[in-house]
Amino acid sequence: MNEVKEQVMALGKSYASCLKAIMKSNELGKKISSSEKPQEPESFVPQKLKMGCGTVICYLIIGACLLFAGIFWSDTSGKEDITTALGGALMIASPGLIILLITILVRKAASKKMIRTNQEGEKAAEREIQAYQQRVKEWEGMISQTKHEISELDKEAESHLSAVKNNTVLPAHYTDLNYKYHSQHPIVAIFGYFMNGRADTVKEAINLYEAEEREAQRDKANEAHQAKMEEVASTVRPGSTVADTRVVIKFPEIKNTFRKSCVVLLEGNVIAEGRQGGTVTFRCDEPMKVNIEMKSAWTFNAIIVNPGDRLNIVQTGNFLSPYRIDNVDAFTG
Repeated sequence: MNEVKEQVMALGKSYASCLKAIMKSNELGKKISSSEKPQEPESFVPQKLKMGCGTVICYLIIGACLLFAGIFWSDTSGKEDITTALGGALMIASPGLIILLITILVRKAASKKMIRTNQEGEKAAEREIQAYQQRVKEWEGMISQTKHEISELDKEAESHLSAVKNNTVLPAHYTDLNYKYHSQHPIVAIFGYFMNGRADTVKEAINLYEAEEREAQRDKANEAHQAKMEEVASTVRPGSTVADTRVVIKFPEIKNTFRKSCVVLLEGNVIAEGRQGGTVTFRCDEPMKVNIEMKSAWTFNAIIVNPGDRLNIVQTGNFLSPYRIDNVDAFTG
């Protein structure tokens, strides 16, 4: 029997390792899905030398000077000697020629400055592209490494899963990873029974698991029933006798208690069941004496309830009387 117990313990460890690998794989998968490719830098646009208002004005002045010089030349070239006519034309045109020379020099200096700026911008853009390519390379390497880790974890999980499926100790019904159970997988539960000494044989562990599963399913069904009853009660018209005869009891959520079920008894018979943190509802046509029991916590004996009562059980923090019952108009929270 010790050999069987050891096999079950090894089976539980294999299953736990399988779950650990699956969870780690899922985390890495989320890491990949949330990781975005580095943003590509904006392309560099070279500057162009533009003709501003000052340049246009200079060209207009130059043109005007040349125009007046031409007019002067045409008027004087036939009347006076050519030297006088040429000198007068050049004198009129000289301001324009000087402005033209200055404009050419200024635009040439601006052009050189713009060329240097464009060269520096191109070099900076090239550095940004190289840095971007490096970031992309690192990102792709991270994605590749993560996918490799996911593949290795999937292989590890599959190997542990094979050990679980091929075991000869527990029936396949208890080793099916798709088994729907509201709290934990049967293997973990059975493994826990051996760990904490609640079972010594596989048969005892399975029987204990089945008993707790039935209790959990019954509690789940009761919770669904109570929720439906509360929904029905909330839709009853004001003044209806159905709502007036319904008693609702709200239980607190108590920490460090193994059994969470709560019951209401009338003459030793259970008339309502619920869970800690929830409510129970039952019919009450006339005042009656009930016992309210919170498993593993506290019991109220011989409590008189009346039709339409809304009872809220609260923790007081008092050692001798840790709980009390308040009759309220409506529940909060």
